[in-house]
Amino acid sequence: MRSFRHPALVALVLAATARAQAPEAFPSNGEGVTVHVAPEDADLRLVRLTLGVGQLGNVVSTSREVCRAPCDRLVAALADSFQVAGPGITTSDPFSLRGHGPSVKLTVTQGSSTVHSVGEVLFGLGITALVVAAASLPLSAGVPVLRPGGYIVGGVSLGTGLVSGAIGLFLLLTSATRVELAER
Repeated sequence: MRSFRHPALVALVLAATARAQAPEAFPSNGEGVTVHVAPEDADLRLVRLTLGVGQLGNVVSTSREVCRAPCDRLVAALADSFQVAGPGITTSDPFSLRGHGPSVKLTVTQGSSTVHSVGEVLFGLGITALVVAAASLPLSAGVPVLRPGGYIVGGVSLGTGLVSGAIGLFLLLTSATRVELAER
């Protein structure tokens, strides 16, 4: 039988695991906020993000669903961070409920995960084309035999890379899910 040499680490991992598996508790210390997610935001999920300790002593983030829209749920305002997620939308950036309350309405502007994926591909292709242009233009200038074709390849790659990268970046920036908190 193998014994553990770091009992404090084992205790920390067990505590983090127990906390992640415990049912959602209502705050009893007055630090709670009632979160309202509107019915028009159907299929959205409010997710709690919790930091813990992994098996190797590393910091891990776990997520657990708090509620699905429509919902009114009392949650601990001082604990952890939250995100909004759902099928077909990009997951929102983490946000905190500290300093809000006693009741908050989440207004969610949904971003498309499909548009986000297309933006990632276009941005990646744009960067690749810019690398090709960066390699072909100086190479063409230094080697007389490559000049006519190299300038064409470099110029087309440069133009394609700039346009593709700009469109991809625009799609990435405009497809984000945004959450606004408003007191109720």
